[in-house]
Amino acid sequence: MLKKLQLQVGRRKFLIFLIVWLGIIACAFIVLMFKFKQWLTDYQAVYEASRPALVMDTYFDWYQNNDLDTIYDNLTEKPVINEYETEANAKLFMSEVLDPSKATYAPSNTYSEAVPEYYVLSGDYIVSTARLRKSDTQTMDYSFPVWELNYLDFYCEPQYDVYVYIPENVSATVNGLPLNENYCFSADTVPEDQAAFGSYATLPLMKKYKIDNFYQLPAIEAVNADNYTAEVSFNNSTGVYEVGYGDNPDAEEMKAVAIGAAKVFANYLANDVSQAAMQDCFVPGCEIIRFIIAGREDAGKFFKYHSSLEYTNIEVDRFICYDSNTFACDVHMDQEIYRYTEAPFEVDQVNYRFYYIKYNGVWKACYINILQTRE
Repeated sequence: MLKKLQLQVGRRKFLIFLIVWLGIIACAFIVLMFKFKQWLTDYQAVYEASRPALVMDTYFDWYQNNDLDTIYDNLTEKPVINEYETEANAKLFMSEVLDPSKATYAPSNTYSEAVPEYYVLSGDYIVSTARLRKSDTQTMDYSFPVWELNYLDFYCEPQYDVYVYIPENVSATVNGLPLNENYCFSADTVPEDQAAFGSYATLPLMKKYKIDNFYQLPAIEAVNADNYTAEVSFNNSTGVYEVGYGDNPDAEEMKAVAIGAAKVFANYLANDVSQAAMQDCFVPGCEIIRFIIAGREDAGKFFKYHSSLEYTNIEVDRFICYDSNTFACDVHMDQEIYRYTEAPFEVDQVNYRFYYIKYNGVWKACYINILQTRE
């Protein structure tokens, strides 16, 4: 009986020991599993943090936030900037290319785990390329790599090559800076009107410049030797900035001389003034006088019978003062022909282009074109 009782007590103790031992094992297992889960969670978090795409998200924020200054500062190769262009204009062009609301990124065609490369797109267009590399100096926990930006570019190609044609006696600025002679590729272009002046004057030659790599069309301003503004116009058909000769302090006086000569010339063709009066408007002995006289001998015979002539609606245009000693202009007038009546019985339009030089200090025409219509 006593042995049986002792056996039962021993079994009970063993059972208690077993339960306690299993409890300890279970607790240790639970602790270990908890620790393992913590490690696994941390391992996965570090792994995810080390993925290139997650790193790329950080750089992509620049595009979504339209942070062009940061993008520009991190470009591997900065946009080409000529001496007249500015970073501000390059960034303005970048802003025209990038639409943050349509920005996305995707692995490039050459993407690999070893060399992660991404395209940044604005809508359907690739605007930038970002390439990552493993840091040489840093690693994350568990020896995962730290990725950093290795290469960044942005589509920022210059959009304009600018041509400027300008007389040699006119000075110009491009975006506020003097036009540099290093960009001149031709300095001996003869103006078309040189033929009309012949040997009486040598007009200023035209110089041609080419300046590459503009992101925005520049502001070009010019002045002549008298510090008068010279007109600058952009020829859409040729893509050239054409610079004029500028005005002259005596421009109104010069135009008045041309108007007076136009009236005398028209009156001469109508047989209303003498040949001497007509010749006085021109350089003595110039060849054009001979042609005028010969032409009047034929045309004057058939000019309408009249009692008087009057000139109205007088306009001067295409006035060009090449320098202080030469100018040309068009003169347009309505010639009212009277025949002893209060009202003209006919009105004709006359259009001339005069070419003037300073002859012994006085403006004299060296050539004239009779225009069919206003040009």
